[in-house]
Amino acid sequence: MVLGFVSTNHKLKGLDYLLDAVKILKDKDYKFKLVIAGSGSETYFEKRIKKLGLEDDVVMFGKLSNVREIYQASDIFVYPTLFDTFGYVVLEAMYCGCVPIVSKFCGASEIVESVDKGLIIEDPTDKSEIYSKICEHFDEIEREKIKEKVEKIIPTLSQEDINEKIESILKEYC
Repeated sequence: MVLGFVSTNHKLKGLDYLLDAVKILKDKDYKFKLVIAGSGSETYFEKRIKKLGLEDDVVMFGKLSNVREIYQASDIFVYPTLFDTFGYVVLEAMYCGCVPIVSKFCGASEIVESVDKGLIIEDPTDKSEIYSKICEHFDEIEREKIKEKVEKIIPTLSQEDINEKIESILKEYC
């Protein structure tokens, strides 16, 4: 099982909480790799990964010119963001066939919720909730069902639809 995470601000996008959740996975003997691309406090997170004993389970690639390979290698894209107006990384991951598990504080969560409400993290600071969401989708048959739903949603998403969703979010919060 490969979990993916991509961001340009790892702290704001919830990497701390994701690491705590994958530590639980490791402690319960799940077999996985977490691949991380992007930037934001790399030194801090490298030390944190080592402190949690996750060096063999987590790979940090840093900033990449093409993150498509990260998405394509991932079974599940986990994005426990504390805030993201939209979160294009979620759509990118979905387009590449990932099952998205995202925070309700991500604008794209509305799209993900239309696929399956069980993919939404209500409290991105709760490592147990993130862990549970990942476990719910660890089963390959379950992931394939979600992927089928994602494949049906993707063609319905136009740039106009995305702009409308962003506009509605801005109107709600501004």
